[in-house]
Amino acid sequence: MARPSHKSDEQLIDAALALMPRQGLSALRIREVARKAGVNLGMFHYHFKSKRAFTRRVFKAFYERFFERLTAAIAAAEGAPPRERLRAGMLAIIRFGRDHRGHMLSILRDVMDGDAEAIAFVRENFPRHIAIMYRLVREAQRAGVLQRLPLPVLLPVLAAPQLLPVVGVAAVERVVAGTLLGFPVAGLARLLLTDRMIAARLDLSLAAVSAARRPGTAGPGAGRGRS
Repeated sequence: MARPSHKSDEQLIDAALALMPRQGLSALRIREVARKAGVNLGMFHYHFKSKRAFTRRVFKAFYERFFERLTAAIAAAEGAPPRERLRAGMLAIIRFGRDHRGHMLSILRDVMDGDAEAIAFVRENFPRHIAIMYRLVREAQRAGVLQRLPLPVLLPVLAAPQLLPVVGVAAVERVVAGTLLGFPVAGLARLLLTDRMIAARLDLSLAAVSAARRPGTAGPGAGRGRS
């Protein structure tokens, strides 16, 4: 009997991730996943045994790709001032959300629908990156460049203006064809989700919660040219 391919499990996971933006994981049909992966259905049962176990693996694979990008961005900013490290982490989160906005919308929909696996995924994984961002915020506060506001006050100011356009564009792309109020839906991402626009919104949010400067003192980044 031929040995199962060591890559067939990865092919099935990649196929599920490709289908996920359209229908979410809760609605995936295993036969459709196997067909898209070009893998015999028996390989699914060999590797995963059940749809529940498969769903967990798919969620985990998606999150690890995100976490790898986040930690790489923060590592690249090692030695930078605390505000810049926080900025680098937030940019990584927002850009990943932009690049995978269909996936993010599907996860949000599954959570709102009460899907047990989606809720378990959020509970088990989100504390990892939240803890990292919490540490970066605290570092910036201790350095005196960020207001010492409670996190429940601070985080919505930082996160909401960044994530709402991502989710909003994904939702419009999902339900509207052609134009919206005379504007081509296909152009929304090019208008709202470019690297330049993401950075501009983030800088506005950071400025809103930056620590107030005392008269006669230079603020963070004073004298530094802006690109």
